[in-house]
Formats: sequence, C-alpha cells, structure tokens
Amino acid sequence: MDDSGGKRHFDFGALRALSLITQAGLSFCVPLVLCILGASYLRSRFGLGQWIMMAGILLGLASGVSSFANILRTMEQISRSPSPSSKDREAEEKVGEEGEDFHAG
Repeated sequence: MDDSGGKRHFDFGALRALSLITQAGLSFCVPLVLCILGASYLRSRFGLGQWIMMAGILLGLASGVSSFANILRTMEQISRSPSPSSKDREAEEKVGEEGEDFHAG
C-alpha cells in the first residue's frame, strides 16, 4: 500500500516518451519517402532526368529534418515542464492531509 490511501497512479511518462520517439522517426521518414515517390512518378510520367530524383531526395531530407527538429523542441518543452500527473498527486496529497486533519479533530 502506498501513501495515497491505497490508490495507485499510473505514470504515463514512458508511453508519452515512446509516442514522441515514434512520432520523431515517422516525421523524418514519411516526408522523405513521399518526396522520393513523387519524384519517381514525375520522372516516369514526364520523362524527366535523374535531377528530379536528387531534387526529391533533397526536398524530402530538408522536410524530414525540419519536422524532426520540431518534434525535438516539443520533447524538450515537455521534459522541462512538470508533468500533470505529479501536480495532480501533490494536490491529492494536500487534500488528503487536510481531510485527515478534519476527521481527526
């Protein structure tokens, strides 16, 4: 039994971190793949040269790096701010302490 009166709190920090890491990977890979597929389509449809593939790869890399940087900034902001679950626990502990004093008297 823990100090919160038998209530168990599940910390979603690990799930949040896993979702952000997955999102970071996908935000880098998806634009790259889409730009390569688009460049390949343009090359086959309009008979463009190899330069369109290089342009697609570079555009995809630039877009992927930009998205990845945005996700990293978000992860940094989340890691700096206190988690809502810790605020909720502190509030419940204060209410619990006040409630114990009230009932004890």
